[in-house]
Amino acid sequence: MSPSDGWTVMLAVAEFFRPRRAEPEEPDKERPPFIQYQDTSYIPKARVKTSRRFLPGFLLSMVGLLVLLSSLFLPWYSYTISGKAWIGNVYYDVYDRADYSFTGIRVIDEKSVPGFTVGHTSSQSWAEYDKHYADTRHAAPRLSGVYSGTLLILVAAVTLCALGAFLAAIFRLRKKPLLFPCVVVLAGALVALAGAGAFSAWHQPAVQNDRSELHVPTYPTSAPSGPYASFSGEASRAPLDYEWGPAAGWYLAMAGPALVIFGAVVLYAMNRGENG
Repeated sequence: MSPSDGWTVMLAVAEFFRPRRAEPEEPDKERPPFIQYQDTSYIPKARVKTSRRFLPGFLLSMVGLLVLLSSLFLPWYSYTISGKAWIGNVYYDVYDRADYSFTGIRVIDEKSVPGFTVGHTSSQSWAEYDKHYADTRHAAPRLSGVYSGTLLILVAAVTLCALGAFLAAIFRLRKKPLLFPCVVVLAGALVALAGAGAFSAWHQPAVQNDRSELHVPTYPTSAPSGPYASFSGEASRAPLDYEWGPAAGWYLAMAGPALVIFGAVVLYAMNRGENG
């Protein structure tokens, strides 16, 4: 072997064992997003969830029902005479008020001077009114029928409202829609409003027919036509003032159904759906 061949072998061995740099690694490629676009046109939209609350509407309806029920025990109409009048030799301050309710007529008669007051209260049932009218007029009165007819309508209205409230509670416990109970409650409220409206329409003709509605005090008066001509109003014929019209019971019979209707609407609005 010649010297050149020896160097060749040595160079080849050196080249074989020569340390080498690691080849640079290629950077990882970014993974494409998992979903760049998704077609959701075929997916039905989820129902909008609403807050279903039972108590607000139910309590409003119950408050309205209680207001309507309380109107049955209060006067529905009143006729008042106030002012000054000569009685004997004394100039009295007088106050006479007749309240008409479903139980009858209650009259408050007060006479006062400085330091002295005389008061008297009397009442008359509708049965007594009918008997007295028949004995004196030999005919049947109409005013008592107005109150008995209105009372029947209101009792039916209260029954419907109470039934609707009871059904609403049952339907709620059984996870059923509340549409039917709300309709029953609304029907009761509308019947009550119809009863109050019918009372307004019936009262004046009945008073005009009977001609015995006005309270006649013991002192001279010059009473206006008053309830004979209109359902409500006032007049002044010195020294006396006259006022007639609906009393607290009639106003509560209007406010109660309004609360019931509002409560029923809230109840249905907050609980509509399959599982009301």
